[in-house]
Amino acid sequence: MSLSPRDLMPLARYRQLRPQVCRAMAAYRRQLARDLGPCMRVQFEDRRTVWFQVQEAACAEGIDDDTALWQLIETYAHLLPEPGQLKATVSVTPVEGGAALSVGAASLLGPAIGRIALQPAPGHGWTGAAVNEDADDGWRSRPCGVHVLRFCTGPLRYGDAATIACLDPGYAHRATVVLPAMPASPPAVVVPFSGRPA
Repeated sequence: MSLSPRDLMPLARYRQLRPQVCRAMAAYRRQLARDLGPCMRVQFEDRRTVWFQVQEAACAEGIDDDTALWQLIETYAHLLPEPGQLKATVSVTPVEGGAALSVGAASLLGPAIGRIALQPAPGHGWTGAAVNEDADDGWRSRPCGVHVLRFCTGPLRYGDAATIACLDPGYAHRATVVLPAMPASPPAVVVPFSGRPA
């Protein structure tokens, strides 16, 4: 799965439509996000969510030429799932009930990141996440913050319900989520205009 500058709106057009696009994407992203306990939030990514992040970054930075857009796309490309995969980000915040966790309690979150798993459907086995594949030590150098997860799931259909969980005994939480479209599905962006003029 990929994006190219031709998939993005011209800057002036996006700025006109931005309020509608932001509302639609906020609603869409909420469908793909789940809290795992008080300290973790998982946000599944697909072509639409990555398109939106690139489009927003281009708008914020005033980028409209293809060379700079390719560089921007490359920055976000690691969030695009390949066929048979799901990608997600997990935000880890060592705060519970508005109060910061103790250093000892916060240190337990690091190993818990490595125990995040997905059960694609009831009765199926758990698929562990590969975490921060671009970092030599995965999550170890920065247990708090945002981490990229990759799940190898095989074929799934849009709308399948899955269970996302942290299977660490020190931070055991789970939630059900409706899966985003797999890359083999048509990843149409829900906006009035998609792409640059030929």
